[in-house]
Amino acid sequence: MDIRQLRYFMAIVEEDQILTRAAKRLNMAQPPLSQLLKALEDELGVLLFERIGKRLELTPEGKALYQKALKITNSMDEIMIEMKEISEGVRGQLILGTTVYYASLLMDKMNYFRLNHPLVTFKILQTDPVRLVQLLKNREIEFALLNLPVGSDGLSKLELKELKYTFVYPTEWRLSGNSINSKDIEQYPLVFMSREKGYGTFEDTLEEFRRLGVKPNIVAQTNDLHMIMSMIEKGIGASILPSIVVRENYNPNISKLEITDFKLSTGSALVWLRDRYVSKAAKYFLELFGEKDF
Repeated sequence: MDIRQLRYFMAIVEEDQILTRAAKRLNMAQPPLSQLLKALEDELGVLLFERIGKRLELTPEGKALYQKALKITNSMDEIMIEMKEISEGVRGQLILGTTVYYASLLMDKMNYFRLNHPLVTFKILQTDPVRLVQLLKNREIEFALLNLPVGSDGLSKLELKELKYTFVYPTEWRLSGNSINSKDIEQYPLVFMSREKGYGTFEDTLEEFRRLGVKPNIVAQTNDLHMIMSMIEKGIGASILPSIVVRENYNPNISKLEITDFKLSTGSALVWLRDRYVSKAAKYFLELFGEKDF
């Protein structure tokens, strides 16, 4: 058994056990691929697929081999990257993920990094924390910037500063002072960020209001931060957002006030897969946030 056989086997699994599709992906005819699969099964002495008519179904042995093959081929790919970096220096594409709240935290770091490593390009995926963790585990991104808590299963993290939440409102409301309390917020219409699935900041905010005995007047919810900012700018409602969102999206039509009795805050962290090779580019980028030991 060699790495080539494993990659052929993985192609069959990833193309829904359809040999014609796997053969097309591998740029080969179907009969040789069938013969290679049969030779692999004979060598291992097990059936990797059950033949059900024209369709193949993975056996328990096949499922176990696929998981092992993933680890082996990922390790091989990472060895190739490491060898290339040794010979060519820091270059290539750095793929990372972030939540909508933390995207702006990356900008200054990216600008500084690009000045020092002009041969590195970025690809940034923005989505929710649950999806980001899955992308990390699938090795589709090298690291993610997201809010805590983060499960520790197979992951390493560098914790960053906590973000405080503020009352963000249309400037045209002309509110006085530098702060507001939760009871006063009760009188204003609110627009909130919420997830499509799972528990998040929206639920934490509602829990904080319950703790304070306040019933917020929520007039709209969306998972799009730009829409939230637009609704605030148009006077539809106010919101409760991390202060950095307002700072990085400066708009004279949007203002903010400190919430005097709110204890809500959220931590943030850079997270990466513990057993994955961390590329030179990723190491240097993480060092901008203070991490030195990988």
